Amino acid sequence: MTGRLPFDEINQECLVVLSVIKGDLPSIASNKEISQVRALCVMMTRCWTINPGLRPTAGDFERSINLMDRIVPTKIEATEIENHSARLLRTLGDTSYKNHKYEEAKGYFRSALLIARLAGNMFEMASAIVGEGNVYLSQSKNVEAEAAYTEAMEIFAGLGAEAHVARTLGSLGRVHASRNDYPKAEASYAKAKEIYARLGEEQGIADTILGSGRVYQSWNKHSEAETSYIEAQNIFARLGAENGVADAIFGLGEVYSSRYEHSKAVKSYGEAKEIYARLGNEQGIADVIRGLGRVYQIWNKHSMAETSYLDAKEIYTRIGAEKGVADASCGLGEVYFSLSEHSKAEALYTEAKEIYTRVGDKLKVGDVMCKMGEVDCVLGKYTEALASYTGAKGAYAHLGDEGKVASALHRLARVHGQWAKHSEAEASYTQAKEIYTHLGNEIEVAGISCELGSTYNLMRKYSKAEASYTEAKEIYAHLGNEREVASTSCELGSTYNLLRKYSQAEASYTEAKEIYGHLREERKVAEAMCGLGWIYQSWNKRSESRASFEEAKEIYARLGDETAVAGVSWEMVTVYQLLGECSEAEASCAEAKAMYARLGDEGRVAGVTAALAETYYSLGKYPEAEALYTEAKEIYARLGDEEDIASAMWGLGQIYRSWDKHYEAEASYNEAKEISARLGDGYTVACLMWGLGRVYRSWNKHLEAEASYTEAKEISVRSGFDAVAAGIITELGEVYKLLGKHSEAEALYDEVKQIHARLGDEEEVEEIMRRLGQV
Repeated sequence: MTGRLPFDEINQECLVVLSVIKGDLPSIASNKEISQVRALCVMMTRCWTINPGLRPTAGDFERSINLMDRIVPTKIEATEIENHSARLLRTLGDTSYKNHKYEEAKGYFRSALLIARLAGNMFEMASAIVGEGNVYLSQSKNVEAEAAYTEAMEIFAGLGAEAHVARTLGSLGRVHASRNDYPKAEASYAKAKEIYARLGEEQGIADTILGSGRVYQSWNKHSEAETSYIEAQNIFARLGAENGVADAIFGLGEVYSSRYEHSKAVKSYGEAKEIYARLGNEQGIADVIRGLGRVYQIWNKHSMAETSYLDAKEIYTRIGAEKGVADASCGLGEVYFSLSEHSKAEALYTEAKEIYTRVGDKLKVGDVMCKMGEVDCVLGKYTEALASYTGAKGAYAHLGDEGKVASALHRLARVHGQWAKHSEAEASYTQAKEIYTHLGNEIEVAGISCELGSTYNLMRKYSKAEASYTEAKEIYAHLGNEREVASTSCELGSTYNLLRKYSQAEASYTEAKEIYGHLREERKVAEAMCGLGWIYQSWNKRSESRASFEEAKEIYARLGDETAVAGVSWEMVTVYQLLGECSEAEASCAEAKAMYARLGDEGRVAGVTAALAETYYSLGKYPEAEALYTEAKEIYARLGDEEDIASAMWGLGQIYRSWDKHYEAEASYNEAKEISARLGDGYTVACLMWGLGRVYRSWNKHLEAEASYTEAKEISVRSGFDAVAAGIITELGEVYKLLGKHSEAEALYDEVKQIHARLGDEEEVEEIMRRLGQV
């Protein structure tokens, strides 16, 4: 391949012998010509090993050489030179493709196609088109790949080259699988297998069965995948095709990994790695090590996963497999993300994205941008998370992958929801739902309908929430998914409670309870009983509420779940208070506090204390409420929990305002405001300024009230907190009326009317119209 002998730069034989003894052998991997065929590099290195026992046998050598790319030099007649040139260019294209040099490979294939077309060589034309299709498939350009394979297949069929028709059908199967169109992929492989069977080509049969196994694996049909891989392995073994045997065993490792059968996965990966090593298949070795990384990651063996991904990445880097490097970087990023080392994960995802972009794999670009979005969300980078998911959506849209576009929209909706941008979340959820409906993906439609229901509840659009949950429940019932029917019934129960449709709420939670009982899921039964407890509490059926909570508490106690028992005791504090059973309320609070204290959960001890304080406040027992909020504040201070310190101060501010202790109320609200501002909690700052406005208003300090309400309004409007903004603007209008600023009050009422109309609050719109009439 090089036209040179080893050590041709050394003139003295003794120096050559000395170099061999020292192991100072000629570089192979860095050689421009030989490095194009990586398996040849590995085989030459093994042949030159000093220890004869470690050198390959003649059989190993023959099997390995037979797997390598080649074009046999022959005497060429002048009339055949075009055909030979096309074949040579196509082989160079295959070599570049296997070395992940896709643009270079595409150039060779197009040149081969041009020459073959000029020579009228239909076979070489079709072969070059297949090569170009392979490049497109590796770049996730499925439309172009399908078109290329279809064109090539038609040419092969016209030539009667059935074996090549079958091979191209297999390639089409890969295209369909990459689009998640598994029935079409399965059909393509079945047709290919039929042709190979008719031709008696066992190697082709084994290849199609292996391909079918990969389809079933992606389709989550693990049993069918396992059967296919075992069948393919047996045929390859009978043919002595070791690389095929290794591929099948590697596939089995992937199946066992997906089924969380970690020991079996590790065993299969080990067997595959041993064969790949014997054949000098470094790509296969790296793939196995990366697979082991996934297993260790699922197994929560993070240090072993990290080592595996690093080892795989080193091999991919050495052999120039850029996509492998990117895949390993993504795996490493996931490990670091699991370990909360977010800056490391971010750097690795960025590296992977750059590689995928460079090789033109838009599908992987989209996938890694979704991972980057996850990191951004955890780090609280709202704008960056939106950019990541929007970029992923664009990449998927360019590929025409509607399912992935819907997935990116789904993620965008969750980001909007996380930052309380409910209108934007609604729009993204709706778009995703429309796509999934078009694709006939009922399970995703149901899931999004549930999340839309939660969003509508947050937007106080309870009727829309009811409709969304009802739609989801009907789909789950149609699919026979009882567990999700019960879960959605609980969500419906909560929504009916908000709509004050208490009988429907009762029926929903009761249905959920019965289904969970049938499924023998006691914990879920207890959760449904808690739901009934909340309903009865809102419905003023306090005895039934107490009975429901007590039944839930008994179940949790039987399950030995002290945390849940304490939680129910906490809920029952309010029930007892409403029943006028103050001593039982205090006892229940003491029980919950004692349990949380025993569990070492000081945060919840403080939470129970604050809850009892809120109850006393609602009953007008201000001294008791003041003492409890102060106790909660001290615990939060000891824990260094600034957010909850601010919450306790907010509670104290409300007590002092209702108690007409204006100085203390002002001080409490201001202290809470300073903490919340430092934490960047705009929502709480707006609410606290609203509270301060009320303090100044009851104190007859109208100018100070105006200033506080105005600041609260600016924050809430700027941040999109529509419901809060509506309340603040309404009260600011009342202040303007007291100050004689009637035109300003009228403008504010008109503004708040528009907000309520946007939120669908018809009753509030009518109330604002009434106030406008009074200005």
